[in-house]
Amino acid sequence: MKTYAEDNAKNHAPHIIVIGGTSGIGLALAVHHFQLGWQVSVVGRRMAKIEHINSQYPTIRTYACELTDDTQIKNLLEKLSSIRFDRLIYSAGSYTNERTHQLNQADSDKMLAINLQAFEQIFSWASKQLKQQSQPIDVFNNNIT
Repeated sequence: MKTYAEDNAKNHAPHIIVIGGTSGIGLALAVHHFQLGWQVSVVGRRMAKIEHINSQYPTIRTYACELTDDTQIKNLLEKLSSIRFDRLIYSAGSYTNERTHQLNQADSDKMLAINLQAFEQIFSWASKQLKQQSQPIDVFNNNIT
């Protein structure tokens, strides 16, 4: 059973959101922050990977989202809007190896949707959220107002 101090410390721990955090570098960064005591939220598209994270790290919050789907992104950002966070990492990406695969229109559209359009949507949202979360600082008296 957690003590009040442990529970209170956890509630005031910094929070990170990792988009594309179910594998690779994104997952490594999510786990690293978790081990540092951060609250962690991970977003991914593959349910099997999300379920694996849920079984290994039950206190990490997970969200499923297909970043090529504007409706899913909108729903994700609505859910995340209730979370106060300190850091956001965008580790999602889609790439086609042109040496082994001819790039077609569908692959090109998918890469643009994930690597550019979703990136822009999420960072625009995050910027607004962080501005709303911040408290003005009185620079003359070094006080937070």
